[in-house]
Amino acid sequence: MHRSTVKKLKLNEFLSKENHHLLYDIFNKPLLTEKTTRLELTENTMCFIVPDWADKVLIEYFISKVFKVKVLSVRVINTKSKLARFNQGRQYKTKTFKKAMVRVDSIKNASINFNNFLKEDKNEK
Repeated sequence: MHRSTVKKLKLNEFLSKENHHLLYDIFNKPLLTEKTTRLELTENTMCFIVPDWADKVLIEYFISKVFKVKVLSVRVINTKSKLARFNQGRQYKTKTFKKAMVRVDSIKNASINFNNFLKEDKNEK
């Protein structure tokens, strides 16, 4: 049996135990920039900031369940920290994070509204 199939089976066992609320913690927030907006309009790609422990199988499963769309591909990017400066010249490092770029069949058919998604997330905490 393939490794991703085993992960999906373990994930289904996890979800069968009424743990759906834990899946909402996987996404911190959607990544909304000019580039991601262009990708959303031209290539049907949604971008999210996800925790470091999230893998492609879990991200694909979550998107397909929450937004009820068919996921075509998932790309994951680990960003590195960078040096930045305050006004006084002091340096600090920016945080590292993990981005997920999810290409779906069609965004138009899905009911995706990031504002509602963020409001629901704040209300649950």
